[in-house]
Amino acid sequence: MLKNFYILFGIFIIGLSSLQSQEELHIAFDAAVFSFDDMENRWELYYSIPDNMFSYNSIPEDNLFAGQINIRLEVISGDRVIIEDTWSVQNRITSTSELKNNYIFGLKSYLLPPGQYTANLYAFDNLNPARKLQYSKNLIISKFEKSRINMSEIQLASYLSKIKDSNLNLDPIYMKYDYYLVPNPRAEYYGNESELIGAVEIYNTDKYSAGGFTRTYKITDNTGFVDYYSIDTCRDISDNILTVFDIPLDTLNSGVYFLTVSVRYPLENPEDSVSSVKKFFYFNQKKPPLAKRYFTENEMFEKSEFNTLTPEQTDLELGMAMMIGTEEEINQSKLISDVKAKQRFLFRFWKKRDTDTLTSVNETLVTFRQNVEFANSFFSYGKNKQGWKTERGRVLLKYGVPTQRDIRIGTGVERAYEEWFYENVQGGVHFYFVDMSAIGNYILVHSTAMDEIYYPDWQNRYVPTTQDGRMNNDLRRERNTVNPFGQ
Repeated sequence: MLKNFYILFGIFIIGLSSLQSQEELHIAFDAAVFSFDDMENRWELYYSIPDNMFSYNSIPEDNLFAGQINIRLEVISGDRVIIEDTWSVQNRITSTSELKNNYIFGLKSYLLPPGQYTANLYAFDNLNPARKLQYSKNLIISKFEKSRINMSEIQLASYLSKIKDSNLNLDPIYMKYDYYLVPNPRAEYYGNESELIGAVEIYNTDKYSAGGFTRTYKITDNTGFVDYYSIDTCRDISDNILTVFDIPLDTLNSGVYFLTVSVRYPLENPEDSVSSVKKFFYFNQKKPPLAKRYFTENEMFEKSEFNTLTPEQTDLELGMAMMIGTEEEINQSKLISDVKAKQRFLFRFWKKRDTDTLTSVNETLVTFRQNVEFANSFFSYGKNKQGWKTERGRVLLKYGVPTQRDIRIGTGVERAYEEWFYENVQGGVHFYFVDMSAIGNYILVHSTAMDEIYYPDWQNRYVPTTQDGRMNNDLRRERNTVNPFGQ
């Protein structure tokens, strides 16, 4: 009887799934990081699945059709699996005419200590396992410093309402403070009356801006042109404030945009700011995309962030940039004394490294600053709070996040050391750092990368605690020996 059931309904499944079987499974994923406590942050994973992504089977007794997609998540640190989770997303419909009208949304929340991770997501259609997807992303979970005002990443929403005003009785996972906040991982908004909705959390205003602060909301297109700008004053102070926004999009043409939410403080004499950026897509049939705008280099510089830097900020940005500069660029930077000339140098330096000039966000610069923040959080030691200036910081900024990072804890007979491996640099290279003085200042003692220090006997020379850990003449001489070829 069971065999006859599959024969009868097999034609329906093949017919409904014929289009899907020829294409990859499509699921939208997004994520945001929020502060939780002194030890861990809350990493929220969002997903949405179109109802036509499911293959459906009939449930005759309920007069329904049911589909299921299975998802597995792995969060990896080094070679250890930190989080492993599996779940199923189910959908039921009364007829196939309902398809292509709805999205199934979901949210999963996990606690992670600050650090670097890899998130691997796997999904497959339960009725057609050949339809599957695999998605991988490097994560940097930064510290939310208590010494200044901080901000979470932006969470875009598909539904936003105060709980007391809502006619819906939603799952508690979508509750944030006194709001329902259903994520929009597709970051897509449609129609002439659409609004950009979402939220961001702001931390530590009670300690560092007791009189209040200003919030700005700016929407720019992919050329950097400002299409929307608003500012308000918030006098609420707390260690954690949820800021929600609903920005009308009817004045925009269809296209790709970037929302920037910024906080400036203190209120009376703003001296500092923090901001978060999120890309989104807007589609309006009545307003097609505009022809591309073109700007001169002077106009682009005037609109850039570098034009607004203070002299102190300019020197700091220049020092960080030269960690990855070419020998020619480093020499040029030393000859510049005028602040405005330094700013223009920085503008051109990062423009040259922009991998996607069609967007207003320089992804290379964004990644670089994330790595600076990570280095300051994890590679600082003693009174030195500029982790980007350390040797691990330099390697991180120059080569990016390593494919694998192995950490060896110090013992009574061995110093602590780290091994970093980059799979996609020069065919695969290693870096070895040793905590020579046991204060957290890890020194690069050997690398197989081209033009880096080359000393294969590093483990015998520097790891045993019986060896002199001072930066003596032998160590200086060995560190001047570089590998000209790479391995």
